[in-house]
Order: sequence, then C-alpha cells, then structure tokens
Amino acid sequence: AESGGGKTWSSLVLAFGLVEEYLARGLLTGGLVGKVGVIDTERKSAGLYSHLGPFVTLPLGPPYSTERYGKAFRAMELAGVFVIIVDGISPAWAGVGGLRSVLATFQQKEQFSAYDTTINPAQDEFIDMFLRSPCHVICTMRMKTEWVLEEKANRSGHMVKSPRRIGLKPTQRDGVEYDFTTVFSIDNVSNRATLVKNRCTLFADWQPQKLSGEHGRQLATWLLEAAPDVEPVVGGTPAERARAVGEQAVRSCEQAKTV
Repeated sequence: AESGGGKTWSSLVLAFGLVEEYLARGLLTGGLVGKVGVIDTERKSAGLYSHLGPFVTLPLGPPYSTERYGKAFRAMELAGVFVIIVDGISPAWAGVGGLRSVLATFQQKEQFSAYDTTINPAQDEFIDMFLRSPCHVICTMRMKTEWVLEEKANRSGHMVKSPRRIGLKPTQRDGVEYDFTTVFSIDNVSNRATLVKNRCTLFADWQPQKLSGEHGRQLATWLLEAAPDVEPVVGGTPAERARAVGEQAVRSCEQAKTV
C-alpha cells in the first residue's frame, strides 16, 4: 500500500484472527500474548496499534541489509512467535544499506555482473527465509505512487479536474509477488484491499473491502481444512516445527513423483 493505506493495521488484525482460530481449535495453548511478532522498520510506528492486541516488537533501523533482516527474523522464530509480520520488506531493496544501494556500489566500481552474482542470490535467499519458516509470515511493502488528474463533479455540479494519488507497483524487486500465497493492494483513501495475486480458494470471489480479524480466522480455516498438502505444524520448539515442515515437503515431493 501507499503511505496511510493501513499496511500495519491490516497485518495485525489478520494475524490476530489467524491465531484466534488456532486457539479456538485447541491447536495453540494460552492466549494471544507472545503469538504475534512485528519486525518494525517504520521507526517504531507499530506501537501506534498496541490497542489492537498484544504483540512483540523488534525495531529494525538502517542499514537495511538482508543479513540484518535475517538476524531479526531468526530472533522472532527462536522466541516462539507463531505469526511474524515483517513491516516492511521494501527497505531491504530500496532503503539505506538495501540491495539496490549495494548494487550501486558495485556499479561505481564497474562491476556490472554484480546483479546476477550477488544481488539476485541475496534477494532469493531473503525471500526463501520466509518460505522455509515454520511460522506464518505476513510482509508489507510500500507502493510506488504518482499523481493523476481526474474529472469529478464539485458541490455545484460542475466537472472539475482534481489530483488523485494512485499506487503503481510494490517497492521491491520486480516479480516479488510470485512467492506469496496471497497479495493485496490497499487503497490509502478507503483502506479497502484489492486482490492482486492469489492461490487461496478462500478469496476466489473477493470484492474490495477492509481486511479484518474474520479474514484471518477464515485463512486459518482454509490452511487447516482445505489447503492441499498442508498440515498444521504446532507445538514444540521452532527447530522441531521447522523439521516437521521439512518432512512434509519431502513427503509431498515423493507423492508428486508417484502421480
């Protein structure tokens, strides 16, 4: 989303809803405390939403290297957090110390092969960190924007041209949406989410609307009941959950070979 779109708020209500469904089914014990964690790259702005529920915050300032993101992410995993919100991943690409600034340093030294030899592998490892995690992961991205003039009626009924800011694409490497199960673009005026990319049948008939805790609960239900080749991995240490996820992946691959 653009600035003011509601990325943090939407991520938190989704995360709380997802955890609440697992708790209601007895797949998690205790309450919400310690179940949701936020890696906050937005100058501790996540604290503005503490009224929504309890969550652990790990502030991450510049330099926004993928290595520092990795350390923060592993800290959340080791803390036993069930849903990790990375708010956001745009600085890892375009922020101070991000991969684009690393690329610029290589280009200044006329090392023009660095994109393929260094930048792409680092970005791939960055995204793979989320994919192989035993935790549920929600990432936010800033949206590149521009202003356009559109005609609309004023209070007198006359048509006038008025500027409106529109979102273009996420501030991240092109094609980053490919690796996510579901991607929403959130309007910064109405805060309604439009479906951009989806592998989840739950959102098949989605109409633009605000994300809510109910959507998080529905997402958990889909993961537990309808998602193909997905089994809930709960309980135990992060290492034990990671091992269980890996074993699931191996079984899925073996099944695919026999089809």
